[in-house]
Amino acid sequence: MLEVRIFRFNAKNDVLRYHKPYFFENYNFKNLQDLLEDIKKNDPYFDFEGVKFVKINGVVVSLDTNFDLILNRFESTLIIEPLSTKRAVKDLIINDDDFMGKIKLFSKFYTKEDTKFYENLKPYFYAGFMSEFEPNFIGSSTIIFAKFLCEKYPDKKDEILAVVSDSKFGVWIAGDLKERIFWNDEIYKGALEFIKSNLKEPERKLPALSAEMKIEKLNFKHDFKDFTIASYGEISDEIRSLKAKFISTDSQNLPCGFELIGLNDELAFKLAGKILFDAFDSGADFLLVDNEQAFYMFDTLSNKLQKSIGRSLEKFYILRTAELVSLANGEIPISIKNHKLKVRLV
Repeated sequence: MLEVRIFRFNAKNDVLRYHKPYFFENYNFKNLQDLLEDIKKNDPYFDFEGVKFVKINGVVVSLDTNFDLILNRFESTLIIEPLSTKRAVKDLIINDDDFMGKIKLFSKFYTKEDTKFYENLKPYFYAGFMSEFEPNFIGSSTIIFAKFLCEKYPDKKDEILAVVSDSKFGVWIAGDLKERIFWNDEIYKGALEFIKSNLKEPERKLPALSAEMKIEKLNFKHDFKDFTIASYGEISDEIRSLKAKFISTDSQNLPCGFELIGLNDELAFKLAGKILFDAFDSGADFLLVDNEQAFYMFDTLSNKLQKSIGRSLEKFYILRTAELVSLANGEIPISIKNHKLKVRLV
């Protein structure tokens, strides 16, 4: 059975937003457009007029996408939302003034014809997550547009690049879109590489981190059966063979913020804080991380994150994968003494 949950909201009348469920046993949809039209036939109040792209399970998808390809990726549960739930006007329709507003950054360079090219970049703008945490970020669509303008107006290249060069809000804080759009992200990756290769990277000093701890072989003297563990990063099947309950959060695919240190510290703290407090709110006993950069953000900078989010952590801590293995083997690693968040195993 196919379960489809569609975001519903009418800005004129509704206070609350919700996802309305629809179930299909026998279906033969050619593409996503077919599915939405079928729902519209039986639910006339549902609206997606003029919409060309939506998000399915957080990934931007075109309504023209073959439905079998959608099922191959997302299987039997589809959560369909507008490109931005915060800007929803009616169901899957949004107000895209924020997207169109970014083109004004290039008002000295583009023509009316160029505007048509920019308008096609809407899915890239809303696929990115940075704008959710930093509204002043130029946007992924702007990066693609900047490359387009540089190639079309080479005599204005330096001026165009200057628009996107800001170390705090420009190209240097841009994240990747690989897991956020349904199609190949080569257009965006190419634009990102082009822009960066034609600019001087901002000077900054990232903190020096200790080497990754060596992970020992797990021998299960302690199976952590009474623990709930939230994870960030790659967690091996061997680790997951512990009897603990492992849970994931919606923010576990966000970058931890380390690469933004020295560029936009406030944004780095927002990202790391979101991940950390989502893990805390999930009911987990601790957050397990697989690399030193993540540990630095979540533990070493935990006081700054708490201040940034405006909340406090109580009886919550961070463990490296190697530390968890040592504890499972009946050993207490020396590194635990240096944690900012006190490790509690009882």
